[in-house]
Amino acid sequence: MHLSKEDFFVGNYVNVDLDKLKAAKSALSAYEKQRKTIISQLNSAVNTELGWIGDDRTSFDMKWNSMFAADGFLNIAGESIAGYRNLISKAYELYKKAQSEAVEQASKIK
Repeated sequence: MHLSKEDFFVGNYVNVDLDKLKAAKSALSAYEKQRKTIISQLNSAVNTELGWIGDDRTSFDMKWNSMFAADGFLNIAGESIAGYRNLISKAYELYKKAQSEAVEQASKIK
């Protein structure tokens, strides 16, 4: 899907709520931190063997550890969340700069 600049414009201006972008960025950062903590706690609990031995434990460990591999679900999901946070952060910075420049240019109009 290709979006053109016309898809983002309403009339002759873009209306962006910087506070909402900043709040989204903060929420994503908090979610990432909470997610990492929960995954760490869960991993620690699972790795405490509690005397479970046998083929089923070995099979479980292989599947469990695959989630933490570089191409595993947990890492891919984490990278996706970080990418979205980075996108929101960049959008915030660009729109903040654009608004500042617009105010500066408007103040020069006589």
